[in-house]
Amino acid sequence: MQLYTLQASDFSTPIIFNGTDTWALSVFAYGNNIPCNVQSCYKHSSHLGNSSNQIYYSITGHNGDNPPCIVDCFSNVLFLPGITGSRLYEDSTPVTEPGCIAGTTGICTIKRWLPLTDFDVRRLFLNNDGSTINSIYTKDVIGTAIYISDIYDSFLDDLDSWKNDEHIIADYSAIPYDWRFSASEIIARGRKDSLDKISYSETLLPSETPYILSELLRLTETSRTGKVVVVAHSNGGLVAKELMLKLRELGKEDLIDQLILVAVPEVGTPDSLKVLLHGDDIGPWGLISDSKLTREFAHNMTTAYDLLPSRRYFETSAVNIPMATFDDSPYFDNTRSNYGFGLNTFNEFSDYLKNIDSRTTPYYADLNHANTLQTTLIDKSDALHSRLDAWEPTSATKVIEVAGWGEYTLAGIGYRTEKECTQYNTYLGIGGIRLIYNCLSYREKQVLDVIDTLEGDGTVVQQSAHYLSDKSVPNTERWWVDLDEYNKLTNLNIPRDHKNILEIKSLLNLIKSKISNETYNSQYISEIKPTSQKSYTRIKLNSPLTLDLYDSLGNHTGLNSSGKIEENIPGSRYRTIGESKYIIVPQDISTNLKLQGYEDGSFSLNIDKLDNDVATESTTFSAIPSSTSTIVKLDLPANTDINNLNPMQIDFNGDGIIDIELKAESNTTMTMPNPLTVIAQDQTIILGSSIPILVATLSGF
Repeated sequence: MQLYTLQASDFSTPIIFNGTDTWALSVFAYGNNIPCNVQSCYKHSSHLGNSSNQIYYSITGHNGDNPPCIVDCFSNVLFLPGITGSRLYEDSTPVTEPGCIAGTTGICTIKRWLPLTDFDVRRLFLNNDGSTINSIYTKDVIGTAIYISDIYDSFLDDLDSWKNDEHIIADYSAIPYDWRFSASEIIARGRKDSLDKISYSETLLPSETPYILSELLRLTETSRTGKVVVVAHSNGGLVAKELMLKLRELGKEDLIDQLILVAVPEVGTPDSLKVLLHGDDIGPWGLISDSKLTREFAHNMTTAYDLLPSRRYFETSAVNIPMATFDDSPYFDNTRSNYGFGLNTFNEFSDYLKNIDSRTTPYYADLNHANTLQTTLIDKSDALHSRLDAWEPTSATKVIEVAGWGEYTLAGIGYRTEKECTQYNTYLGIGGIRLIYNCLSYREKQVLDVIDTLEGDGTVVQQSAHYLSDKSVPNTERWWVDLDEYNKLTNLNIPRDHKNILEIKSLLNLIKSKISNETYNSQYISEIKPTSQKSYTRIKLNSPLTLDLYDSLGNHTGLNSSGKIEENIPGSRYRTIGESKYIIVPQDISTNLKLQGYEDGSFSLNIDKLDNDVATESTTFSAIPSSTSTIVKLDLPANTDINNLNPMQIDFNGDGIIDIELKAESNTTMTMPNPLTVIAQDQTIILGSSIPILVATLSGF
């Protein structure tokens, strides 16, 4: 005999049963409010008796090996990783190719992602319409990535432990997918062969079930609730929403118990704009893919377009930063005639990407000028987001949105011009010791500025990750991960941000608590937005010089001798955009700035003092001539106003002698002083006549 409780459809109100009539009953497992059905519960025959509101049934059979769940009735888990979070492979016959994993059939399996060479990345390139050129497949999710360290390793370990050690869940599936394709293509495709190769390149036959959908249905069969919790990170959240739409179409949306979205750019994020227009290094010092190769790869990649800010992004009231700004110089006259001083609407943004102002498409290595994008892929992404951004959960599915906070995150790109010295003169001063030099001619060149916000995880702005809960959509809740506080207190060599947010143990405990219906609290994670204040200095360099920063203990932030990014000063970050490089460092740390020339030219150095997102003061050293031997030094004592900084010291030819010192002034642009020049008027002196008055003009002081 099996005991059940008869309840009303709201799962809370008992129904009084008098035992005298024939009843049509919906039966729920005792104590768990879980519907009994042919997928997960015992079958039953007519009732044998009654007692108050409890009814006893004779069990005549069941469709599974396990009895109905009584305790610990938690749903199985399906995990969808982010973009670049799955390994991609290609079969090849030349077994001599680097990275070859030779099989018994003589076919060589090549891991194209994570790549060993640029050739591997180029094998992943796509056609103009976003279709694949080569036959690529996937098999597994990346736990630990070479050059990057752990990405999903801790979460995959926890999933295994929740199943096999703690027995919280009966099963889980970490879904690899070909992240080059759009979410709609990933959900509609996916064919797994007998060798566990999963291809998302081909359209399926009507009789075939797409791989992700088939995995979901498989998990429901063993789930103790008959349902599944979907956990999605980054782009995986867009795939998850497309899955929800597919389930709604099939009438099976209630199979999803909870949807946990971690750092998901639900309505896009400006960081993708940077990747498509100016490229971005992937992996330390670009070893996985440098900015030039990344921009070329992304140009035909549908997913990169899907991560761009969507129409709903611009309609979100919490987002009030232009996607791009243009200064008032004549250089941008044509641009401003089309868009004004900034991209503030989706239509302006879309037109700029489509290049209606007829910008010149930059050559491969020119990262300073914005690329022109594919009109068909922009429109395709717009159509995708028109569906995804309109989706809202039903009462059967709870949505938990998790956003990172406290890492400076790109919110827009500033385009402006500044002077560049194109010709300079050098000569020895009096005594032949100090070198005197000055710029003879200038030109205007375009430079890029980052528009940063703390409202993000370093990649995804918080407003996009909290899109549903910001709209107060029913059945949603939001959480913040205070990455600033976490990174300060843990002081890890590799700080936690967007790419490795699922390596934070307290976040994994939050996910576990949602699956197992437990209470949760942590000093780093809260349902209340963090309020900590950050005072940082941002140092930005446009030049053919290196940018290095050292603290009093010798910790270094910048590129080391191997070209690898080091961020050893606590709380510091090193970033690039186009040809510009910049460092962000806490103001309460004393540092020493050093620039080292590697090409002849000139440099411009910007120093901004920031309180959270607001610049309180700044200074600029503009168009300072430099050579391959130039060394520049500037002390930046902790919590010191710009006007109180010691002068910047410049050794033009690297001989150890300071050739010039420039004093910084707050909210002022500093340039090279002109050399002292004496111009005397020519006069003719006639012998025997009086000496005429001589006139001299002095300048440069």
